[in-house]
Amino acid sequence: MMKFLLPFFFALSFCLNAQHQAYLDIGNVRALVRSDGLLFQDTTKRANFEVPKGDSAHTISLSTLWMTSIHQRNGFPHYSFGYDAYGYGRFDVQDLFKTGPVDVVHQKRDTSKKFQRLWKINKTEIDRHIQNWSSQNYQADSSILNWPGNGNANTAKTLAPFEDLDGDSIYEPNSGEFPIIKGDQAIFLMINNFKNNSADTGYTYIRDPNQPWLVVDSFASETFGYTQTEIHYMIYAHNSSQTHIANTVFMNLKLFNRSNKGEDDLKDFKFSILTEFTYGNNGLHFIGTDTTKQLYFGYNSGLVSDSTGAPHTYRTQGMKLLSNSLTQTMQVPVDNITVPVFELPIRVANFQKNTWHNGRRLRSGGNGFNTYIDTSTTPIFMFPGDLAAPRDSSHWSELYPCYKDSSIKNTPGIRRIIGTPNVSSQFNHGSSLELNYAYVFAEDTGGVVASITTLQVAADSVQAFYHRERIVGISENKIESQLDFTIYPNPANESISIKTDLINFEVEIINLKG
Repeated sequence: MMKFLLPFFFALSFCLNAQHQAYLDIGNVRALVRSDGLLFQDTTKRANFEVPKGDSAHTISLSTLWMTSIHQRNGFPHYSFGYDAYGYGRFDVQDLFKTGPVDVVHQKRDTSKKFQRLWKINKTEIDRHIQNWSSQNYQADSSILNWPGNGNANTAKTLAPFEDLDGDSIYEPNSGEFPIIKGDQAIFLMINNFKNNSADTGYTYIRDPNQPWLVVDSFASETFGYTQTEIHYMIYAHNSSQTHIANTVFMNLKLFNRSNKGEDDLKDFKFSILTEFTYGNNGLHFIGTDTTKQLYFGYNSGLVSDSTGAPHTYRTQGMKLLSNSLTQTMQVPVDNITVPVFELPIRVANFQKNTWHNGRRLRSGGNGFNTYIDTSTTPIFMFPGDLAAPRDSSHWSELYPCYKDSSIKNTPGIRRIIGTPNVSSQFNHGSSLELNYAYVFAEDTGGVVASITTLQVAADSVQAFYHRERIVGISENKIESQLDFTIYPNPANESISIKTDLINFEVEIINLKG
């Protein structure tokens, strides 16, 4: 077997027992994952993202996805959408995502019991299978045998990734094939927001100018529908000796437009990740954005306590994009009773464009909405200021919301924020998108600024680790057993040749600078 310096991407592997929720609990994290795609929150709305593992305090109380698309259909603006809007008001359970894949034949949600679950697996289970599958008395783990590599007659043929040794696109674990995962432990799940009925119609109402509560006429002005997407999550973590890596939950997301109709091509498509930050039992939180790190984050506004009430530390939790740049961030109100954000898709779309629920544009200064704002500004990032930098108009932060008067403070509390990566704005039927990001954690006893500085260091470490893992790929035993080829010349200058009898494989060539 020949070893060489050509980087390849081959992901790792995994699987599980039938269940609707499971904890990712390797390394230094313990995070609850639900099969409906709502992350880090149980069915009673309690936070379940614990880092360091074993600490009673949680830093995230939920995370989910927002998708919108606005285009013309039949002469009307058409809003396609998909989002979860969990909150505390009358529109707090807009769970538009359902567990399972799409029935692509009949263009509806597939409700097969086989897929109404998630799958959890450890890398050690896969390595054991690779090494022992051909042994006479070997019994494969249920996580290997039940891996959803293939769909049924109505879904996509291939669902969860697996090593297809014979190239027939059929998952055959008893023939040595195995799940492909990332990390040392992973959870795989599938959700969709497919709806096979016709679009809903929105109306504009004309009111009596003297009696504005009285509607005198109406006309059709817009239509609404779902984005018709199927989403595959691979949520994973590493059992690493590096603290920053052990404290991180990684995400690999694949989106598929499963419609078979051109009218479901999504234009002006926007995809956002929503996170609600929390910590301990005091709710004293602020949020910020670091545009240089492709990161948004929540942090303590002061020294906080753990569940025992004892002084603890300054903690900061972030969501960092790994494969895409960050194009916008925006705070989202938590109380959906007083601020009804979610009942109309247009309002969700407006938040993705830095517009508040009442149509007012985000401004720098104060809370960005109605206190101490600079009306001459139109920022696209929420609180992007560097807390360690001089306090001027370019460094607007929640800790120092008014750069002209340091005595002015925002009121801390539970915070929600969305971040939008630079994915393609055109998401046509039959196409797919892929995204990688991570939930990064840091803590420091030196104060608020020190904890954010530590988070920035952690974010750099996680980015470098992700890049290194993406190049190196999976395990040595897989490489030795599967990559039977020669490469020449090696080393090479301008071109290389690869000779192999393999049928299905993927090559990624990267220079020394990455």
